[in-house]
Amino acid sequence: MRWWTLLLVCACAGSQGGGPVARSIESAASEADVPPDLMTAIAVEEGGVKLPALRLIDADDNVPVAGALELRHGRINTLALGAQLVGATEDQLRGDTDLGTRAGALVLAKLGREHGAGVGLESWRGAIEALSGMDDDMARAYADRVFEILRVGGAYPARGGEVIRIAPHPEIAVAVARIAPPPVTPDFPGAIWFTTSCTNKCDVG
Repeated sequence: MRWWTLLLVCACAGSQGGGPVARSIESAASEADVPPDLMTAIAVEEGGVKLPALRLIDADDNVPVAGALELRHGRINTLALGAQLVGATEDQLRGDTDLGTRAGALVLAKLGREHGAGVGLESWRGAIEALSGMDDDMARAYADRVFEILRVGGAYPARGGEVIRIAPHPEIAVAVARIAPPPVTPDFPGAIWFTTSCTNKCDVG
């Protein structure tokens, strides 16, 4: 059992248990043995903490996502990988956010092993960049934003009025947590912006 699992057990024993979004992330992180605060920070950056618990699947959705980590088709097809790891279909992951969150934790754990993640949160940078599914520069900026969320901590709105909290991690160096510009604002109010890889899709400039 790693140190973050021990911290999670201690924190849960002394807390009120949190809301359903926090409990789903914590449960998935515990099962996959990944740092719960790291997983929560990724979910905050993705906006997956606001996904409905159950969703109707739209066959015409060009950017399918699943779970709090918003697994998707990117440079790495994390949606397909997550489905494989939990023995479900991609549509099942998309329709059941808790199941998708569990799959996301397992994907993050696998990427952590592949990229040499260890005890310190900063050692997960390679896994975070891979999870993003983005091109190199955008993946680095994505990881920067996740580390900045971890460094400063805070309270973040989630589904159904829930507020999830991340303790600050001052051990993360500011040099590591370089603040990157926010994603482009979508053209339509209420729309969700999904940054995807430009490989074979974008013109130069």
